[in-house]
Amino acid sequence: MGTLVPMARFATALLIMICWLTAHAQPGATPALYVIAVGDIASCDLQTDDEVAALIDSLNQNAPLSALLTLGDHVYPSASRENYDACYPAPLQALREITFPVIGNHDRPVLDTLDYFALAARDPETAMMDLTLERYGIYALTLDDWEFFILHIQLDWTKRAEQLAWLEQRLTASESRCTAAFWHEPLFSSGTHGGYAPVAEFWSVLERHQVDFILNGHDHHYERFAPQTSAGTARTDGIRQFIVGTGGYALYEVGTPVANSEVLIAGEWGVLSLNLHPGRYAWQFISINEQILDQGEALCQAAGA
Repeated sequence: MGTLVPMARFATALLIMICWLTAHAQPGATPALYVIAVGDIASCDLQTDDEVAALIDSLNQNAPLSALLTLGDHVYPSASRENYDACYPAPLQALREITFPVIGNHDRPVLDTLDYFALAARDPETAMMDLTLERYGIYALTLDDWEFFILHIQLDWTKRAEQLAWLEQRLTASESRCTAAFWHEPLFSSGTHGGYAPVAEFWSVLERHQVDFILNGHDHHYERFAPQTSAGTARTDGIRQFIVGTGGYALYEVGTPVANSEVLIAGEWGVLSLNLHPGRYAWQFISINEQILDQGEALCQAAGA
């Protein structure tokens, strides 16, 4: 991969900082939450996870993070406590108290991952969480005007039914104007694994409650989809899906973009930067070379209704 000359790197970092300051300093506006999302992260055999971690650390130094959302497969080949201690990058270890993980297919043993991030021990004033199903990595997270629903798709069918019932109940009770969900395996993907059909039942619940966007990993590329239904029909009141499997582990090849894929980026490690406002959100995909490769903004569905 090419590198930017120092002046170009400075200019890109300055642009990122200006965008953040603009989002946080609008007169009379509530300050935005600044969140980073990424999955498929660490291995002792690679250096690119350290480069992604350095990018996150730099962004956090420029604009303090409200949360780091990790989209599964934190350490390869498996998420034992020994692998976390040896391989998970030090800058990310330092952010464990604001990290909110999902369980991926490589995050085994599950309890090692959940214990490593110590979700149940978090200060409730830092982030309000419902950890009723914490043993399985299923929880809700409320950050100011936003509510996130964190799911574990690979549970056995008995627990999947329980998870669906919990999700329906939480969405029905939610008073947040803006909502999002994240888990590991995407329903739609132009990547190596392709879409994972069993998650369609979760999409159906989420779209019925007008959830704004979904974050996934699993396929090791970046992709953003137009709002759509669980059946793959493009609709302005559908859900926008992001795949951010670019956290440092080996990247995968991609195929022809599938229906409703708006941006497909292969061969670039990086993170999804999110500014979450009351009633709206903005995103940037930032590479490890500090290039902004995708960006946009949208109203929350409930706010725009």
